[in-house]
Amino acid sequence: MVFDNLIRESTASGSFYPADPDALESQVASFMDNVQPLGLHNIKAIVSPHAGYI
Repeated sequence: MVFDNLIRESTASGSFYPADPDALESQVASFMDNVQPLGLHNIKAIVSPHAGYI
């Protein structure tokens, strides 16, 4: 397929976030469970750090 070469293994897995996918999913879920809703509607974009979120 044309896009096969666009997917690569993570080089930061286990550094900035857990290497185990289940552990990462659990960690992100726990972060989301502790967020207070802001009541914002029609959000068009979110600016967020992409690494080292701990």
